[in-house]
Amino acid sequence: SYQRVAIRNSAFTSRLYTSDRLGNPLTFNEQGLDTLVTLNLGLFQDRRNSTEWPTQGYRFELATEQSIPVGSADILFNRLSASFTQFVPFQDQTFVFNLQGGTILGDVPPYQAFNLGGSDSVRGYQNGEIGTGQSYVQGTVEYRFPLIEDLDLPYSSALSGTVFADFASDLGSGDSVYGEPGEVRNKPGNGFGLGLGVRLLTDFGPVRLEFAVSDQRDLSAIFKIGERF
Repeated sequence: SYQRVAIRNSAFTSRLYTSDRLGNPLTFNEQGLDTLVTLNLGLFQDRRNSTEWPTQGYRFELATEQSIPVGSADILFNRLSASFTQFVPFQDQTFVFNLQGGTILGDVPPYQAFNLGGSDSVRGYQNGEIGTGQSYVQGTVEYRFPLIEDLDLPYSSALSGTVFADFASDLGSGDSVYGEPGEVRNKPGNGFGLGLGVRLLTDFGPVRLEFAVSDQRDLSAIFKIGERF
């Protein structure tokens, strides 16, 4: 892939920003425009019994992104990430275990770093509120149980409940990111959240409504379409 990365504060402006309001750099290029040429490879294995409403099996993902320093693309890094999810049935209920991790070798542009916190990370936190790191580890445990297995509603067929716990850490790597965006904003680097929610199986896929609280006692509500894992 070929990318030209520029930082702007709105969609319709030609002004580029090389640093944030605290004076920390946002791009490697002093003109505010980075060039990236990368080779992206991925390995994916899905052994779930259903893509929309899984109750058993596993899913594994492994990805790498290698930058190639050619021409004006002088940023050199390799971004590695992996995710494994196991679904364990128990009678008519399901336990879900997910473990993720990743690291960046070489240069770490802030826009390539791992942002922790949010609906796809630790629920109860806002996006990126926990940390912005060169490396990370993240885990989730969910307990899913049926509420109505034969839902007689238009475009909907089942309703279930869920209780979950999330955790993530940047492994102390926040100061390795160019410009240290997590460090200068005093992000904790570690965090966990607890919550519960309901899941509705529709003709358009699963619909999730979740409520979570973080270890900082912040509350959040999440509404999304599609499975998280």
